[in-house]
Amino acid sequence: MLSNEIHNLSIDGFSTRILGVDQLQDIERLFNECSEYFIIEQGKPASVNDAENLLKALPPNRTYNDKFVIGVYNESNKLAVLVDIVKDYPEESVWMLGLLLVAPSERGTGLGRTINNELINLA
Repeated sequence: MLSNEIHNLSIDGFSTRILGVDQLQDIERLFNECSEYFIIEQGKPASVNDAENLLKALPPNRTYNDKFVIGVYNESNKLAVLVDIVKDYPEESVWMLGLLLVAPSERGTGLGRTINNELINLA
């Protein structure tokens, strides 16, 4: 059910989908474009394992049914935004936003705010 809602997020000019191992190259490319985030967060650029680690990481007492890594793709089918969310964490009816990473080319356009608002409505 949630997968359908994610595919129907209302973001003009963009499509959304659940990301998995088939999109590792897309995630790695976005991570490389956003290297400044990783340098600030972990003191070094993203490694080849960071994309896979994002897909695998779970908070305590959560399953992969609770975690959603969402990709927002532009009209050129390029990953523009990545969102990592976990439902019902840290408690029931609360959703944790683990990461909202926006490609440098999309920053300052209001896209991040639009996605955030859509996620609030979804949650």
